[in-house]
Amino acid sequence: MSRLTKHIVYFVHDLTDAAVHRRTRMLILGGARVTVIGFRRSDKIYDKVEGSKVVDLGRTYDARLGRRVYEVAKAAVSFRAQLTAIADADGFIARNLEMLLLAVRARMLLRKNLPITYECLDVHRLQVSGGLTGQCIRALEASLCTRADLLITSSPAFITQYFRKFGKINLPIELVENKVLENRGMTTNVAVREAKPPWVIGWFGSLRCTRSLTILNGLVTHLPGLVKVVTAGRPASGVFPNFESLIDKSKDIVFLGPYRNPEDLQPLYSQVHFSWAIDYYEDGANSNWLLPNRLYEGGLYSAIPISLQHTETGRWLAEKKMGVLLTDSELSLLEFFKKLTSDRYLQLQMEIARLSRSNWAHDVDECQKLVSQFVEHPTHEPERWHQSY
Repeated sequence: MSRLTKHIVYFVHDLTDAAVHRRTRMLILGGARVTVIGFRRSDKIYDKVEGSKVVDLGRTYDARLGRRVYEVAKAAVSFRAQLTAIADADGFIARNLEMLLLAVRARMLLRKNLPITYECLDVHRLQVSGGLTGQCIRALEASLCTRADLLITSSPAFITQYFRKFGKINLPIELVENKVLENRGMTTNVAVREAKPPWVIGWFGSLRCTRSLTILNGLVTHLPGLVKVVTAGRPASGVFPNFESLIDKSKDIVFLGPYRNPEDLQPLYSQVHFSWAIDYYEDGANSNWLLPNRLYEGGLYSAIPISLQHTETGRWLAEKKMGVLLTDSELSLLEFFKKLTSDRYLQLQMEIARLSRSNWAHDVDECQKLVSQFVEHPTHEPERWHQSY
């Protein structure tokens, strides 16, 4: 392949993660050749991710940090064996802290001045803990970031509440929201939803919040026939070892199983009125700060987001003057659906319809711009923050 095509090596924590596949598609759409190198949290062995070559480093597990640390350390020691696959790289992207360590190690072994981008789309609870473990993780992160060239993150609150608040990371920051990636001729034509009950809430994507399930189950129990819930995606095994059996207890909550492809979004969102954009998995920290994938997916397919006022998602929706913003999830949610009329629903639909597509989706130009940044050597400017919306 021509060297005019930039070769980006993407170091990933989990080859099965939908976010990894989405970023890989984004890089390809931006004109890059991609090699994906990393671990997987399933027994399935990958030789391709989105058509790109994979270097599989082996199996790791959810909620087993010690085992992951061991596997990363082992990979770092033996990494010379992987150098042939990445010898002609033009830039590295490291998804999460442990992969930043591997990217720094790989660059050292290659003896090449390659730019490294640190991709942090979630802030783990241990990163903000006040104990010795948290202090050690932040010290490691700060040290590794001195060897990186760019940080990308997905929410302004991660910048203000973590990277700035805890400090010590002196990198240019690029805000890249978790928007839907427009490619493969995807359509956003949705079925015309009837503006009447039963009102259907969609809870899609990474399913990891037990409190959300409890709240939604309580809602359909208190309002039988008025509200239904449709779920689909990947239940976190460490949180929901028996997710389907929990769902089976309610006739008004349906689980449609996992999905991965962008083409799956349209049929999922076309059958719901609202999108559940509330998360309590790491309440008070990551859950308050993130802007989730389902916010953008729901908006693109005209499903009205439901969120909490005090979160970053609530702030984002308030700025756009749309969505359902709750003061608390249980009581105000129940009251909202008790009082919901067809006219009020149509008003909410009009609010979402007036927003441009760019609020919800990345286009090819954005992808090309990002690829250029990933292979350039940015000038280190403290506290530089590019706001992309």
